[in-house]
Amino acid sequence: MATSGFQSEGDLNEPAHPSTHWHPWERAGRVEPSAGGAGLWRRFPEAARRAQAMGLTRFRMGVEWARLTPRGDHLDPAAVDAYAERVVTLRAHGMEPIVTLLHFTHPERLGLDLWLAPDAPARFARYARDAAVALGEALARRASPPLARLITLNEPNMLALASYGAGVFPHEAPAMTHAPVEGFDRVVRCLDGLLAAHALAWAALHDAYAARGWAPPDVSTNVNVLDLYAASKACFDLLTPGLDERALARRLAEGRERHHAALFHGEARSRRALVARSLDAALARGLRPERFERTRRALDGAELRGRRPLDHLAIDVYDPFTAQQVALRPLRLAEPWEWRAEPDALVRALRAYAWPDPTLPIDIDENGMSVRRDRGAPHTPRRDGASRVDFVRGYTAALLHARVCKDLPVRAYCHWTLVDNYELGRWAPRFGIFALRDDGAWCDRDAAGEDVAGAYGRIARALREPGDETMRAALVRAFDSV
Repeated sequence: MATSGFQSEGDLNEPAHPSTHWHPWERAGRVEPSAGGAGLWRRFPEAARRAQAMGLTRFRMGVEWARLTPRGDHLDPAAVDAYAERVVTLRAHGMEPIVTLLHFTHPERLGLDLWLAPDAPARFARYARDAAVALGEALARRASPPLARLITLNEPNMLALASYGAGVFPHEAPAMTHAPVEGFDRVVRCLDGLLAAHALAWAALHDAYAARGWAPPDVSTNVNVLDLYAASKACFDLLTPGLDERALARRLAEGRERHHAALFHGEARSRRALVARSLDAALARGLRPERFERTRRALDGAELRGRRPLDHLAIDVYDPFTAQQVALRPLRLAEPWEWRAEPDALVRALRAYAWPDPTLPIDIDENGMSVRRDRGAPHTPRRDGASRVDFVRGYTAALLHARVCKDLPVRAYCHWTLVDNYELGRWAPRFGIFALRDDGAWCDRDAAGEDVAGAYGRIARALREPGDETMRAALVRAFDSV
């Protein structure tokens, strides 16, 4: 199960509570108020109970930078202890956490354009190290081991594109929507800063754990899967140390061809394949290796010592196809409830990300389906009639097909998300297995009235029973009919 900090917790961006960099846009009316969020901060034990009832063993949670450091760079001991208690609660309910250190938000005091600042990567690395060490020590006081699996930054590709490309995430410097050339330059600078921040944080976390005699952490950053290689898989390939610019350019060119071959297997002449190839070629010219100066300095610096800053690959899979994400009449981006449910895309994505190292584990840190429900209104049925219960069954079948039949190195699967939360600056997209009512109550069904938790639980439990091979075989067979 996957959740976030700011989007789910609540008790942020309100009087007497810490503020994220989304707060100025909330005050200005540029986005809806996040208000009490989904209430996860106050109701975490209930979240753990609900996840346990579904038979889950992994729970992705965030720790909010603004909550941990509400008054400067020093950590708030009360916030550290509160997050440690949440980790202990998960472990008591049979789940191991995947902890995200930054999920799209940073403290308001750092400004709207943090990731354009030269010192942002080093500042984030210090926060990541200090937060993980403080949490590890707080867990030790509770006789619980330190955090084992961490995500440094959530979806750096989407954070850069949403901030300075589409302009829908908070920013001050103009995005491409108002200044196309300058905005694109900021997309590249932002992404460069984020990748450098991940590399430095990875090194800081490994060195801090080693200094304390803790087992090495399992650290990655997660990428939102797109058919545009330059804006997705290339984020991982850019984190390859020891290559000069020419060798890295060759690596990226080969990666782009393999990426398209995997995602468009058997449909090389389809409209969506042709759209992706043409757009990716143009994008690659702007995202040349030499433009990632901070990333290269981080990889070549003393902190990394030639190490590749990825212990596994983490991907988020929704609708990855650009031709399906852009509506032409009128020209606009597709809404989340218009994203297509296509289980085969999950297998294709895993095939694409298994290159060039088929032994590196791949975690699916997010995969979900949205319906629409504005506050004060009933939910709007999806145009394609897709059911979330069928979505869960179809993607579970695809996951097992990838693991059993294709021998792809998928290791973990986290569904987005436990309960409806604040998405893209508003409340209309509803991804939750449990619906959130306008009064803040959590329902037992999703926004469309489906018992998704029941279906999810039946699958999870069946796969762990003695006769689970029967269930596995049935789901793998079912994939061919999805």
